Amino acid sequence: MAGKNSFGEMPPEDREKILDALRNEVDDIDKELVELLRKRTIRSILIGRIKRSLNQPTYSPEREKDINKKISNYLKEPLRLDALWRIYERILDQSRAVQREEAEKGEIYDVPVPKLSREKKKLLPEKDWRVIGVVFAVIFLLLVYLFFGSNTPAKELPVKIEIKPGQTADQVVRVLDDAGLVPTPSLMKLALLISGNTTNIVSARYTITEPMSYMGLSSFLASGKGDHITRVDLYDGISNNGIASVLDGEKIADKDALLSAMNNPADAKQRTGKFESMRGFLLPGSYYFYRNSSIEEIIDSLNTNWQNAITDEMKRSAEQMGRTIQDLTVLASIIEGETNYKPEMKRISGVYHNRLRIRMPLQADPTIQFIAPPGTTRITGKELRIKSPYNTYLNAGLPPGPINNPGRAALEAAFFPENHGYLYFVVDPESGRHVFTRTYAEHRKEAKKYHLWIKARQK
Repeated sequence: MAGKNSFGEMPPEDREKILDALRNEVDDIDKELVELLRKRTIRSILIGRIKRSLNQPTYSPEREKDINKKISNYLKEPLRLDALWRIYERILDQSRAVQREEAEKGEIYDVPVPKLSREKKKLLPEKDWRVIGVVFAVIFLLLVYLFFGSNTPAKELPVKIEIKPGQTADQVVRVLDDAGLVPTPSLMKLALLISGNTTNIVSARYTITEPMSYMGLSSFLASGKGDHITRVDLYDGISNNGIASVLDGEKIADKDALLSAMNNPADAKQRTGKFESMRGFLLPGSYYFYRNSSIEEIIDSLNTNWQNAITDEMKRSAEQMGRTIQDLTVLASIIEGETNYKPEMKRISGVYHNRLRIRMPLQADPTIQFIAPPGTTRITGKELRIKSPYNTYLNAGLPPGPINNPGRAALEAAFFPENHGYLYFVVDPESGRHVFTRTYAEHRKEAKKYHLWIKARQK
């Protein structure tokens, strides 16, 4: 059924006319964009020359962070924040390239030095001054009220509010109103207008610890003195320690506190239904967290995404195989440890499912790497003899828990293995992938090639 934004009920000729008109508008916008980019490039060239004259480096990370923060505040739908950042990455790359080019070849572009305007403004007629005086008197009285009027919060302080990228002044006032911080929303809008902060509000999560006037709130939200949102990328197969280190490095959470929470037996059992650690049940990927986020919201976010990754179809597959979701998550972590080449994950999964079905030890090297001493780069007979329930050479079946946090592809592979008769696989020295075999004799033949390749590299 066509909605109010559908063209389905419109005659074809009208749609063609609108299509042509929209394309013409896009062409005009493109023309303006190209001209604006030209003007921006000119200013980048001039900035580069000034920086060189001041012996300043071409690349300024702090300036680029400031640009990203500012453009985030200009964002409006339907443009997405991640798309805007990607576009500006290319623009900033070109700006640096032009500056580097002039640094190497000299001032090759014909860009004149701008002149500072030193013209004096003419005084206004007396009647205009009177009008301005009246306007300023009114504004002054309003400012007095806004500065000193009592704002009693409707809720107990402290209160946390989130100002998201791209939110308009009206939306910000609505956030403040919902939090019980502004008795009269219209006055808050006026405060933003008078203070000039309608478009200067910085997206962040703010903690309001004491009552504020309208102007005080306006200045506070424009100051950016809150916890800013930060993107973090957690790679597939990352450990709990790796997650904690990344988030600690971005000042999102304390590493020790986060690790302690992820390895809290009581909480982990409640969330995983079985294990005493969250390892394996925190889905890797790209996340946006506020700095100084609570430990609980971080774990909630990572674990909720893991739960959402386990579809109803995957649950039915596990039931048909007679396996639990927890068991297949353990298997997914082993598959993740075996390869980062996603197309062969389901085939590797099929090998392990075949071994489990005939009660053959998994003999999975990633489980040995998991229990080996830190810094171990190569598995030898010594590591294979380590006594541990995670040693799948000495113990049949699955290890007692996941060995990492598997990504979506490894999870899908564990729940949907490839159906084949392979029982063995070894690295192919030529491709870096794996060679799969059905018999031990075939496996020994392929393994010999791999070990000869290893010896040749060590010479």
